[in-house]
Amino acid sequence: MMKRIIGLVLLCFLIVGCNFGMKKEEILKGEGELVVYNQSSGRIDDIIYGGKEFNVRISENTSAPWVNPGEKVSEKFPNEETGYIFFEIHDYKVRTNEIITVSKGERKVVAITDNTLVVVSGESIPVTVLEVIKR
Repeated sequence: MMKRIIGLVLLCFLIVGCNFGMKKEEILKGEGELVVYNQSSGRIDDIIYGGKEFNVRISENTSAPWVNPGEKVSEKFPNEETGYIFFEIHDYKVRTNEIITVSKGERKVVAITDNTLVVVSGESIPVTVLEVIKR
């Protein structure tokens, strides 16, 4: 009998532990969320992932298509998405070098830093964000 109680308690801890850090609404809806942190030294404009444009909310009725250094932006996705993150930095259109996957029920955080590898539109060799900024 005691083994069953201990097993039940451990199962409860396992279930609660798997949901740690997620909002109840996200678990129930099963949406995925992509959070993009701009930790680079330049402003990031026109972020697009999974066919959605990311906008920073400035006020209740106003949003902007850019993310200043130190800011973040996020979007939710009802289905699993896989692809590159596209954005502009210093008037250059770029995409991430790595493919990003956001699964249902997952909160994926991507930090764009000066050392993040990107591919400039029309080119094929990856360079760092800092190299694009210095162009």
